[in-house]
Amino acid sequence: MPLWKLPRHLQVTFVLLFVTAMFLHADQNLAAPNLSAIANDFQMTPMQKDSRLGGLVQFGFFLVGGAVSVLVGPAADQFDRISVLCGVVLCGALPSLLMSLMVPSSKAGFFYFFMARICTGVAIGGSFPVLFAFSADVFPPSQRTLISGALNAAGNIGAALGGLMSGVIGPTYGWRLPFTIIAIPTLVCAALVRLCLSDPRTQQKAKAKREEPVMNEAFSAWMGGSEIRGEGLSMEDLDLTKFQKVFAVKSNVLVFAQALPGCIPISVIVTFLADYLATDQGMAVE
Repeated sequence: MPLWKLPRHLQVTFVLLFVTAMFLHADQNLAAPNLSAIANDFQMTPMQKDSRLGGLVQFGFFLVGGAVSVLVGPAADQFDRISVLCGVVLCGALPSLLMSLMVPSSKAGFFYFFMARICTGVAIGGSFPVLFAFSADVFPPSQRTLISGALNAAGNIGAALGGLMSGVIGPTYGWRLPFTIIAIPTLVCAALVRLCLSDPRTQQKAKAKREEPVMNEAFSAWMGGSEIRGEGLSMEDLDLTKFQKVFAVKSNVLVFAQALPGCIPISVIVTFLADYLATDQGMAVE
């Protein structure tokens, strides 16, 4: 079934998720076209520009973001997925907005820039498990492959358009403005997701709670009833045996073996190519 033949509420859900993923990932490449301008603003030497802006920031961005995505997966199974999605989006957009408006143009400003980029990495890394899990709950099985591919495409489109916009606007209006331009619609998307979407599991739990008889939990436990466990992460949810099961599948090992080394040249190209062409080859950033 084509997307345009889906029910109206599913079309709205798809558009909101697609646009949210696109704006969230648009923040990923905003710094690369204006790397030299950022270094000058933070009073860095050329060596510090490469090691701190190009190396340290990207290391924190991807390393912390990847680690958080592992934690967000169990969280998306335990808590309301719309709340988790809004939380990770706010984690990326709000620090970027504050950084673009309030960070001082001095050496101390780099620390705030660094923390804001880590928050963006957390948001991007944490968004994937929630987006895919929520899509699996909402869309019919026949559409899930298409929806997953579209959300991946939204991330790539957003990253490309964000870098393009930053390269066009940054040299004229300053490197901070692109972060403001992306952060504001991202915050609007988070508000729309919170207002317009709902987790089907939360609705089912609320319905079941309304229909079940009133029970005194303390009395039930004292009489030998089953222990009632509240929602939330537990040590079982983060048991390392789950990761061992992932690597027990040979195809998963092959994916990791290809992806981890492959990310190194991609990260280097995305981070340094635009600045190299502008500073060493004399090309205009625009």
